[in-house]
Amino acid sequence: MNLLLDIARGVAALLVFLFHIRDALVGPLPVLAALVAFGSLGVPMFFVISGYVISASAESTLRRSETAGSFLKRRFLRIFPPFWLSIVVVVGLPYLVAALSALKSGAFEMPDPRFVSLTGADWLQLVTLVKVFGTPDGDLQAAFAPVNAVYWTLAIEFQFYLCMYLA
Repeated sequence: MNLLLDIARGVAALLVFLFHIRDALVGPLPVLAALVAFGSLGVPMFFVISGYVISASAESTLRRSETAGSFLKRRFLRIFPPFWLSIVVVVGLPYLVAALSALKSGAFEMPDPRFVSLTGADWLQLVTLVKVFGTPDGDLQAAFAPVNAVYWTLAIEFQFYLCMYLA
């Protein structure tokens, strides 16, 4: 059963990815582009399946007589270290591309990514995923967009972990 759920989550994630690149698919693969026009529905599909899996994991933790804290610790380690590593990659990438370009052109042009305008408080909110709480207009993607707009999904997922921990 877990295999089927993992496949379903993978399909949901793939639908979202294809939805985001659908404009590039229109020319070479118009049928696929039409099929993925509703790919954004993969987001709620992914969250529903993940909610079930997370609930089952929390229940399994209790059956093994482990503490709710051990459940939360495992979930924290599953989300945050890879998330922080991805931030390092995303922040370093513009400078790596500029350096590689300088090898070819002979001149290094300093990149000007959007994240350089973030304050220390912005970074703290981002790396702790609490940035979702400071969006007065509710645009979660925009809150994380200076670094990577899809990070909002991790914030929502970790909130669900916290709810399961408290329950």
